[in-house]
Amino acid sequence: MRSIAEPHGLQLRAMLAGAAEPVTAPMPELDSVFARIARESVGIQDLDARMHPEIGEAW
Repeated sequence: MRSIAEPHGLQLRAMLAGAAEPVTAPMPELDSVFARIARESVGIQDLDARMHPEIGEAW
């Protein structure tokens, strides 16, 4: 199954590139949020595939 993370990452990079002000400073508060989301979403694609076997490897 392909990862859906790549298109979302590209979308985020495009949004940051088009920001009015360049992103130059680290944002530790966001780093912790993204880390928590990554931990909590492990296996979410596998769960979706199990709930919808007709989709299978189409993703």
